[in-house]
Amino acid sequence: INCAADPRPSFRRVRAFGTAIGEFLAGQDMRVTLVGSGGLSHDPPTPRIDHSDPGKTQRLIDRATPTQADLDAGSVTNIATAQSGPVTSPSSTVTVNANQQPAMALTKATTTPQARENGNGTYTANFVITLTNTGNVTLFDLAITDMLPGLGSLGCDVLAASLAPGQTRTCTATLILDAHQEENAT
Repeated sequence: INCAADPRPSFRRVRAFGTAIGEFLAGQDMRVTLVGSGGLSHDPPTPRIDHSDPGKTQRLIDRATPTQADLDAGSVTNIATAQSGPVTSPSSTVTVNANQQPAMALTKATTTPQARENGNGTYTANFVITLTNTGNVTLFDLAITDMLPGLGSLGCDVLAASLAPGQTRTCTATLILDAHQEENAT
């Protein structure tokens, strides 16, 4: 529908056309993208996204909501075609790069601010290590290493191979000190 320059159709005609398209598309079992052209006999002065104000272009792009898989992949590609009866247009493809922001936070705390005496000349200190994905992409191949000498192995609540945005993994560890080490601990 030519809505950029004369001759423009009446509102009633445009609404009837839109209603007919809507009714047809409602019966389809697929997502459909409508692409318009200036027609076969003329080329009205319609705005083009590749020559538009960057702010307006960004508003159009921002209306699409990427999935987590799109962010993880680094981009989303859209392919569109148009059809009218037996005529099909060549496809048009556009790829929009994702704004990937990988980030994580690691915190370590103790659940025993003062080493606990075990009664056999040893003392116990317990630690909790928490890893949080603070970015917007899924992190893979996770590993937590603690360099504290004598610290037992980390017990994690499933330190999975991946960590989605906002997800947290918690690990615990125990340090056993003898009386001499406990006196010199800082």
